Amino acid sequence: MQGDTPTYDDALSLFKEFNQSESLLKHAYSVEGVMRYMARKMGEDIVCRRCEPLDN
Repeated sequence: MQGDTPTYDDALSLFKEFNQSESLLKHAYSVEGVMRYMARKMGEDIVCRRCEPLDN
C-alpha cells in the first residue's frame, strides 16, 4: 500500500481477505459498475476517483 490511500488492487485484495462470499464480491463489482457509470455521466475522472477517500 502506498501512503494513506490504497491502490485499487490493495483494496480489492483486502475486500477478498475479509469477504469470502462470491455473491458479495459480485455485488461489489456491480456497485463499482454503477458508480463508474454515474461518474462518467457526471463528467468525473473515473480513473482518478477509483480509489480516493470518500471525504474528498
